[in-house]
Amino acid sequence: MSLAEPRSVTSPPGALARSPSLTSDAAPAVASFAISARWTVLALGALALAALLIQGGLFTHKTWLWTGDTIYHRAVMAEIQAGELLPGGPYAGLPAFYSPLFHYMAAAIGSLARIELTEAIRVISIVFAPLTPLAAYWLARVLGLDRASALVGAFFSTFAGAIKATEDR
Repeated sequence: MSLAEPRSVTSPPGALARSPSLTSDAAPAVASFAISARWTVLALGALALAALLIQGGLFTHKTWLWTGDTIYHRAVMAEIQAGELLPGGPYAGLPAFYSPLFHYMAAAIGSLARIELTEAIRVISIVFAPLTPLAAYWLARVLGLDRASALVGAFFSTFAGAIKATEDR
């Protein structure tokens, strides 16, 4: 049994929805909605592509990179690139409150590709944006949800803050 296969809801190959059936003579017909594997792959592919284009910023320049906490994160990444492997934070007496994995990844990408740290952040965003709905879908399926519910979860895990590409996002 594959982790990506449903545990209880099945439908015939190529069918968009399962037809209602009678479980016994005394029980009424119960209709259940199940999406076929083909439609699931198409919807998940479209969702990953939308995430890449909208959230990943593949073709758009993210002007909000120099606002809010991003200035702090860039300073921590610069500390890592300068050789401080356990950064204490860019401000004297103010410890780093964030997990350093993002900072290590961006600093490593920036050093290896010889690009500016803000471009390394953009690379991470482009790579992980389409992976977010795929990971959310996979997790929902592993937890036993049907395909339709897993797709809804993948959508909201990717676009929960709404689809907004302006500076104040």
